[in-house]
Amino acid sequence: LNEGIYKDKAEETEAYRNFNHIIAVSKNVEQIMRNEYSLENVKTIYNPIDTNKIIKLSEEGIKHTQLNEFNVVSIGRLVNAKGYDLLIPIIARLRHEGTDVNLYILGDGAEKSNLERIIQKHGCEKSVHLLGFLDNPYSILSEMDIFVCSSRSEGYSLVIAEALTLGIPVISTYCSGPNELLANGEFGELCNDYEELYSAIKRAATERDYYSELKNKAAKRKGFFNIEETIEEIERIL
Repeated sequence: LNEGIYKDKAEETEAYRNFNHIIAVSKNVEQIMRNEYSLENVKTIYNPIDTNKIIKLSEEGIKHTQLNEFNVVSIGRLVNAKGYDLLIPIIARLRHEGTDVNLYILGDGAEKSNLERIIQKHGCEKSVHLLGFLDNPYSILSEMDIFVCSSRSEGYSLVIAEALTLGIPVISTYCSGPNELLANGEFGELCNDYEELYSAIKRAATERDYYSELKNKAAKRKGFFNIEETIEEIERIL
């Protein structure tokens, strides 16, 4: 509508109603479509994940992590919405307090120069690593102790699903997509603000029982994203 595809909302709604089915990538998107356009022909099907391929790729590549230290990874475009400008100071704060933690950020984007300045400002060049875009992020993801989503806003996060597929514990800011994927905290930790995010990362790095709890939560979600079941559901609709 905002891009001028339809002349008004009524025309847009009528166009949606002409489809037999509308597929949403998340329950949140489905609810928006139902509420905004009064639609009944909407169904959620999560993006399929090729679990076997991810596991195979995770076993390839070189090692990046620091031995005997706690290693954190985040994957996404280097843009303001991802909150990396707030995650980096958290890592610097933890290092300053004596927690041996490293952060690996995979992805490229417009915020790269700004993030490099933040890293330099906080003196954490040796503990925060901007690795850029990688063809195979899974070899690094599989080495990590936790995956962190620090987004200010986030829809359906495929990379959270991929982390869970590999059994990597997830800590995330509270956003609609992560909240849905983690089932309101049943399969990972959700944080209402960045102070809570700091506390959760610190606990994961320093409290064995808490970290074990996060591992167990991730393990319970591993089999949820099954490509065979997803394809079967799509075939039934077709």
